[in-house]
Amino acid sequence: MPHALLACAVAATLCTYPEVLWYDGTLADALDLVADPAGELLYGAMGYSGLAIWNTTVVGQEVLVGRLSTGRAMGVAVLGKTAYVLGDYLISVVDVSSPARPVLLGSFRAFNYYLLNHILVSPGVVYVLEHDGVLVIDVSNPSWPSLLSTIPLVHYNCFGIAGTTLYAAGVNLTVIDVSNPL
Repeated sequence: MPHALLACAVAATLCTYPEVLWYDGTLADALDLVADPAGELLYGAMGYSGLAIWNTTVVGQEVLVGRLSTGRAMGVAVLGKTAYVLGDYLISVVDVSSPARPVLLGSFRAFNYYLLNHILVSPGVVYVLEHDGVLVIDVSNPSWPSLLSTIPLVHYNCFGIAGTTLYAAGVNLTVIDVSNPL
């Protein structure tokens, strides 16, 4: 019995909790957050407040540097200097090369689709999970995004992409080759 008590005492001393480095009450409205790989910027889909961009170079001293009204923003994906903002029936393409002044480049209206859930991006293509499947949108011309195809997937609630493979999860895990998105 003494060994069991000692093990519990040692385990209790090893338990530590993460330290909160920064708190910003405005993030309470965030529906999605994406950090850039360099760790310098944080992009937020802020509901009816649109897209927000924070400078995160000094941990604990994050600063809101830019905003863009995109309608209701529910998701965001970023590739390079372009952000893709998911709205109710709208995917907005935004130039974020100057984070203090994001610029709307174009948009795709998805009126025939509903319950747009998640957004992913790979070079030239945006994938949007919606109620009945995945919308594959050509964004090679950012001012005029266009629908390339749809992938029928009913009742899937999340997805991911690695290279040319799309993974969708719901009742099952489905793996799809998207090397030719047409």
